[in-house]
Amino acid sequence: MRPLLALLLGLTPTLAEARPCQLPSAARSFQLAAASPLFYAVIHGQFDTDATGRLIQPFHLTGQRLTPSGFTTRFSEPVTYSYVCPKGMEGCPTYIRAPEPAQGPVLAFIEITDQGYVLTEQGCWSETVVANPSPQDLATVTACIRGEPCQ
Repeated sequence: MRPLLALLLGLTPTLAEARPCQLPSAARSFQLAAASPLFYAVIHGQFDTDATGRLIQPFHLTGQRLTPSGFTTRFSEPVTYSYVCPKGMEGCPTYIRAPEPAQGPVLAFIEITDQGYVLTEQGCWSETVVANPSPQDLATVTACIRGEPCQ
């Protein structure tokens, strides 16, 4: 019986592997970052592009950092970008999400590390980037950081 149980447990996918793709949600992304043991900055901005509109590498994010007063602190920093497609994640081929950050306005949840800022996207829809955030998305995360209902 134990070998069968061990086999069944060994075949059980992890949460990351079993999670279906969900569209990005500013509130969910904030809640995940807040619950993480890592430190995050929430930035409303965009990745710098050259004259042809292509992203400049190394990636550089310019915008405003979220504070309890809203997006009030200027942010302009290099960001290390990492794209991870978890094993077994359905709907995660690279043609769905190219291995580079989104162009245009973003709401980015970037990790603060001793080596600088890191943006890691994982899966078919990122929990760390909301592309083209709406005014409601920005109001939502501002409410979240103030300790107001975060939904």
